[in-house]
Amino acid sequence: MGEVSNLKRYNVDRFGRKLNYSQDLQNGGEIKFENEDYKKVIEIAEELISIKEFKEFTDCDFIEEQICLWSFNTYLEKKAKEEPINYLRRVLYENKKEHVFYFRTVGLHIEENFFIGNSELTYLDESFINSQKVKYKNYENNFEGETFERLSKMLNNQVVFKYKTEGTSNFSNNIAKHNVRISSSVLKMFLLKEIDDPNTRLFDLEFGSYVIPYYSSFSETTSNKFDLRSNLSSNFGAKPTEITAKRYSEIKKLGFDLVSNYIKKSPKSELDFFIRELIISAGRYSSQLDPYEKNVMMVAWFEKIVNIENKGRSKGLSKMKKNIIPNIVSENEINLLENIFITQYKIRDSYLHNGIELRLDDDLFYRFHYVAIILLKKIIILSETIKTKAELIEFFEKN
Repeated sequence: MGEVSNLKRYNVDRFGRKLNYSQDLQNGGEIKFENEDYKKVIEIAEELISIKEFKEFTDCDFIEEQICLWSFNTYLEKKAKEEPINYLRRVLYENKKEHVFYFRTVGLHIEENFFIGNSELTYLDESFINSQKVKYKNYENNFEGETFERLSKMLNNQVVFKYKTEGTSNFSNNIAKHNVRISSSVLKMFLLKEIDDPNTRLFDLEFGSYVIPYYSSFSETTSNKFDLRSNLSSNFGAKPTEITAKRYSEIKKLGFDLVSNYIKKSPKSELDFFIRELIISAGRYSSQLDPYEKNVMMVAWFEKIVNIENKGRSKGLSKMKKNIIPNIVSENEINLLENIFITQYKIRDSYLHNGIELRLDDDLFYRFHYVAIILLKKIIILSETIKTKAELIEFFEKN
């Protein structure tokens, strides 16, 4: 039969997941799991990933590949050299490493380093580059000098999110990206001044950024005279987000540490996962450049908490007024908050259903953002005793 080579082949679906798997044989031909057979590999991997030792350090993709490799070798050898579960444990141990990821940001300046959850927002200066040069010279590595110099230039003077994790390579990368996205979303949510400043571009993670700061346009009139002209315009402001020591102190006063410390802990309950979903959603609406689209996203964010589908103004608004508002502010602020929600719902409905952009009030919109922070902090405190979203809704309905 021959031995397998290192050349692996597979097709993927539109989500990047494998549909089949094959390896070339050294003496010609190949050994393969076709699409139908590979479905069984997927089923086994999805069962195994529920085992704690696998779930904490790897993913289904890694297990699927190792099942295929074990199967190929067992078939060619006509016997199993070790039990499949022992094989998986061994290769996981061999491939499990501690990784430190540095994710570059776009449009962010900081005066000092600080943590958000387990992610450190840090400035990579010349001392970091020099420490990497020492490692490069003193240890064996697979990098050519030109590659190292290119990496050094890319990282020097960059503001990055630094995150440490342990596991197989792709698993660690995905975990780091997910948790850094949560951390950056927390920071975005608390940047109330910057969110509403038309001259400031809210920062983004480079791997999630798609916004162009400037755009070109062309115009002409319908006259016979040639008057085609071009224009280069700023796309909702291009000034970067700047977090000075003073600004950082200001956002801490809003309760930033409560949220930051909460996301340090691994999620244990359904509500913990839901809170992280809320945080990522808040990061998305905070980054939305169009204020009317942002308002639509924010109304949806509040309604998601009381499990309201987008069925119109009355039910969602009445739930917010009846169940949420009295639970998050003092009695003398209830009327003010109700008026804010009535206004923002009216603007949302007019924009969605009639295409009319009613005037936004800067002060009310700022307060609308701030209420989201108040509510998130309330839910985080409640998560100490409440463990499901159903229990959360029940709490708001009964109190």
